[in-house]
Amino acid sequence: MKQLNEKTLAQLCLASSRKYGNRPALAMLSNGEICRNVTYRELEIRARQLGLLLRQMGVAKGDRVLLLSENCPEWVISYFGIAFAGAVSVPLLTGFSGDQIGQIAAHAQISAICLSQNAAQKIENS
Repeated sequence: MKQLNEKTLAQLCLASSRKYGNRPALAMLSNGEICRNVTYRELEIRARQLGLLLRQMGVAKGDRVLLLSENCPEWVISYFGIAFAGAVSVPLLTGFSGDQIGQIAAHAQISAICLSQNAAQKIENS
């Protein structure tokens, strides 16, 4: 059995990018057809960019970042981006109400939020 040498999600993302490069890592389906691919290299680049942005926004190692999005490639990119920032992901189901999201965010003492446009509209409307 192979041993996993990478110790963090960020290291795993980097190793996968080096090993698999332009192979598809993520795909989005529409009507049963692949409509968009994200390669391992794109995943690394975009996740690192998000990680850097979070750090520039003041997110420190160990801070908690709320992740609220429907299932899509950006969810995965955000998850790895939070790891690149050294922060902790607090993923939530999109079925929670705005009040429930607020209560969880307060309890978790989040420093930032990564959310989809649909999730943002849901929070604004509650």
